[in-house]
Amino acid sequence: MHSHKGKLVTNGGHHRISFIPASGLFEGKELNDMFQMDDSRQCLQLAVAFAGGATTTSFNEEVGGVHEVWQRIESYWGT
Repeated sequence: MHSHKGKLVTNGGHHRISFIPASGLFEGKELNDMFQMDDSRQCLQLAVAFAGGATTTSFNEEVGGVHEVWQRIESYWGT
């Protein structure tokens, strides 16, 4: 699913997100996903259904896709 460019559409109220990659295996195909952030807004979960697959409706179900968790971390570069 790697693409350096594409179109991203969010519907924050319903925790839905769509991504259309500009290159790669799914170029030009809409990937329908869902997301949620923890209360601290430091951890983001994404459930991404592959193009043409069933739309994800829960973070617990297993459909043809990917479940990712991203966490914001701070990096301190000392001298």
